[in-house]
Amino acid sequence: MLKVKKSVTLIVHTKNEEKNIEACIRSAAKLVDEVIVADMKSSDKTVLLAKKLGARIVKVPDYGFADPARNSVIKKAKFEWVLQLDADERIRVPLANKLRRIVEKNKHDVILIPRKNIIFKKWMRYTGWWPDYQIKLTKKNNINWTDKVHTLPEYTGRVFKLPAREVNSIVHYNHLSVDDYLNKIKRYTRHEVGLLKGKKLSPEKVLDYIEREFYGRYFDSLGFMDGMHGFMLSKFKEFYRFVEFARYWEQNKFKNPFPSQTFYKAVKERYQEKGNVPEIKLLQKRVKELSSDLDTIQSAKFYKLWQYYCRKRDKLLRGGRAKKKAETQDNIDNLEGGFNEKYRKFISDKNLTKADSIYTHVTPEEKRKLYELVNKKDGVYVEIGSYLGASACFIAAAIRDKKFNGKLHCVDPWKKDPVAGERETYEDFLFNTAEFDKYIIPLRGTSFKKGRDFKKKLDYLFIDGDHSYKGVKIDVMSWFPKLKKGGIIIFHDIGWAKGVQKVVEELKNQVTKEGRLHNLYWAYKK
Repeated sequence: MLKVKKSVTLIVHTKNEEKNIEACIRSAAKLVDEVIVADMKSSDKTVLLAKKLGARIVKVPDYGFADPARNSVIKKAKFEWVLQLDADERIRVPLANKLRRIVEKNKHDVILIPRKNIIFKKWMRYTGWWPDYQIKLTKKNNINWTDKVHTLPEYTGRVFKLPAREVNSIVHYNHLSVDDYLNKIKRYTRHEVGLLKGKKLSPEKVLDYIEREFYGRYFDSLGFMDGMHGFMLSKFKEFYRFVEFARYWEQNKFKNPFPSQTFYKAVKERYQEKGNVPEIKLLQKRVKELSSDLDTIQSAKFYKLWQYYCRKRDKLLRGGRAKKKAETQDNIDNLEGGFNEKYRKFISDKNLTKADSIYTHVTPEEKRKLYELVNKKDGVYVEIGSYLGASACFIAAAIRDKKFNGKLHCVDPWKKDPVAGERETYEDFLFNTAEFDKYIIPLRGTSFKKGRDFKKKLDYLFIDGDHSYKGVKIDVMSWFPKLKKGGIIIFHDIGWAKGVQKVVEELKNQVTKEGRLHNLYWAYKK
């Protein structure tokens, strides 16, 4: 039976996009068979350039944003499938080919695609901008847009979600300058004021509405891992909400929405009373949640990092021989992000620069040791507590570089992490380990459940999960019996975690050939 080719219509909504329209249309050329440019009264060469590339021009009212016109333009598409791009978005060839295959197979109606946002010349990997899933490719009868800005469309049918990997992403050149961002804030906040209408507001709700953008993005969405970009963009998003409320106030003729004394009291309680500064409140909340269990407090990533730093700092300040002093300073430098020449060469030679930049409490010396301890050609490797994937990358790199056939099984629930603000980190793990996905098998769940169901015998077991005695004991009881004779077991945080220290002592008569760094212990099963 002759297979009928499925065709796709590209729809791009424009307003003075002469700098972007050609690159946008050309990027989708391998996927689409028709191009519609829905233009909102552009005064530059947007329409002329689009016509030269064969686009059909549909004139729509200038609403200030695209959403009110989307449904009517979709109806004009010749083909069943529609791809909707903004002019500053690009489809790369691997993704175009993948989407073409999905369309040809015709097993789905709606495709969710991750988006790679380039903001101020940087790929934003955190701060709430990754994987930033977008509904871009759908059958035209399976999607319905509202006329409100920044609201998601309704969709029906069979949904397929592409994995959150860079190769699967649409590239979005979003905000090239500060002026560009400020102009967008000015333009879009005019249309978002309606979101506040009809809501019962209180001083506390208004303050939360504005401030949660910064704290949600910078802390909960790990914006600090994007450096200054993360901080500045979190503040810009907070400012966006501030301007949005200011416009709401303006529309209400600058009337006070609350009695002055009530609002003053709410602001004072939030900012001026001792112990109620937002940063302190956040820390107080975390400490209160963890205070019932000292072992749990000690398992927080920042706490471990700080303890280790303080020990090394105090040891240095106490003095000692010059050589010992220099070694201690090297450890501090490593911990704070500096690298000695030998480690820097190792990272460069093994092409691990990207992996080394992943946030972790594992020190450079420990990462290198995890790499060196990989020694079984067809080995079964297991890591308990993979978190963001830093140590997993080093173990997987060793499997790759030594041309072994083994696989690393990474066990972690990837949720409710103290550092991530009770936020799931699974997508972060997949993103960070993408270049090693050939060697890594994620096992999402608790150590106990995954250990119970795991049937293979292990050659390498790295435990870096819950550091309470009970947590470490469960890890060992679930996985150590599966470790082969001569297989290696590795514990992290032995330098401070009493739970780890106690379990290691209990294992002494079952292991041999012990090795140790300050915070990393390994031994081989008898």
